Amino acid sequence: MTNPFNHFIAEGKRLTELVYATEPSDTHLDDFLINQKRIDYLRDIIARVAVLAHCYDAIYALTEQWNNRQECFQALPTDPGRPNTRTIPQDFQDEEEHWRVEVDAFTSLIYYEVTSVVRMLRQLDISIDSASEVQYLVKVRDRFLSHVQLSGLARGAGCGWSIPRRGFVDRDVVSLSSWSADQIRALGKRALQIGSPAWGEQRRRNEQLVLSRKRNESFTNDELLDLMAAGVRECRLELALQQLSEILDRGVLPIIEHETQQALEVFGWWRSP
Repeated sequence: MTNPFNHFIAEGKRLTELVYATEPSDTHLDDFLINQKRIDYLRDIIARVAVLAHCYDAIYALTEQWNNRQECFQALPTDPGRPNTRTIPQDFQDEEEHWRVEVDAFTSLIYYEVTSVVRMLRQLDISIDSASEVQYLVKVRDRFLSHVQLSGLARGAGCGWSIPRRGFVDRDVVSLSSWSADQIRALGKRALQIGSPAWGEQRRRNEQLVLSRKRNESFTNDELLDLMAAGVRECRLELALQQLSEILDRGVLPIIEHETQQALEVFGWWRSP
């Protein structure tokens, strides 16, 4: 597993390791201050991406940790006289609870920092494709994690998991893709069969509603019922991070190179060996 942010972080740090050499002249002072402010801004982006890189590695490690724990669980002896039953020790239960909190913490931090980085990129005139998974992540964060509303659209209560043998733990954030018997009865004729063409089409419209600029508390009752009937898909978190790494390499590294080159050539800085 290669962290998708490694190249951006390494190259960004190399380019921004500058050493102050000479005093700027009065005629260049304003330009000097603007250049330094932009470089500091770019360093802040690099620092935030380093946090994302750490979260990415941590979640991969948590996948391995979970699978190792499952192997340990299978190795536990069965209860006497009950060949298909194992009593789970309390320390196992405590470790699992701690594991779940760690996944939640790293997942939430990814949503926070990706949203921050995306908003910083926009100030550099770097646009994000409205149909990208990165943009979907930002909208999910805004609607379900940040600007939570008692009325209108809200995340579901039963957050699930998807844990591969190797790879990225996917923690549900939206949690609107499962339905209790009571919810199905409440929907009545508006209930849709999962996987049906009508369900797929409504789910697509629900995704567009999530991506829209409409405020959660402004959703109509019909829209809320449609959201309940077909749910909303989860963000594909690893895909969003991969897309963001490509945007950083393609869009931000050239800006870092331009600004630091100006510091070297115009303002007399030099790069640390």
